[in-house]
Amino acid sequence: MSIYMGEWSGPADLASDFDIDESEIAIAGEILLASYDREEYTGRAFVLLRQNGLLYEVNGSHCSCMGLEGTWEPEETTNAAIIHRMDSGYLGSEPFAEELRNILAGMPDA
Repeated sequence: MSIYMGEWSGPADLASDFDIDESEIAIAGEILLASYDREEYTGRAFVLLRQNGLLYEVNGSHCSCMGLEGTWEPEETTNAAIIHRMDSGYLGSEPFAEELRNILAGMPDA
């Protein structure tokens, strides 16, 4: 089950903001969590995907001069890496932190 938060309510919103076709999302994998928060002229996005048992994440941010266009670049990650960034970095303070922890807790190598 995919969780969409902030400005996104589904894959069409995500595709529109990243300026990609929805098929690119499907190719990248199953969306576990997608969050995009905007304040005035800035925004920050985080997407966690799963494909063939592997995790991938997309991080994007922007200022007033651009949006998320051109930042869709899924990168392989691990539960441990994300949990470390939640415990010691910025991910722990994100609005989606609780949902992300719940997702990772239900995964094999959490």
